[in-house]
Amino acid sequence: MFDPTPNGRPVVAELQPHPSEDALSFDMRVRDDEGKVYLTVEGYRTSRIPGGLPDEAMGRFRGVVG
Repeated sequence: MFDPTPNGRPVVAELQPHPSEDALSFDMRVRDDEGKVYLTVEGYRTSRIPGGLPDEAMGRFRGVVG
């Protein structure tokens, strides 16, 4: 588990998906309520899971990427 309040300030993660023909990538940043950025990731990509995910697990991702 991680501490969602580093230095006593709550943080949020912002995720921007970038769908394309060949792959899906994401830009992400973690910031506090005053805008201080703790982490930035650009162009993050994953690979396919052999056999895919069960439907109940895949449902969690559909809300993000459609």
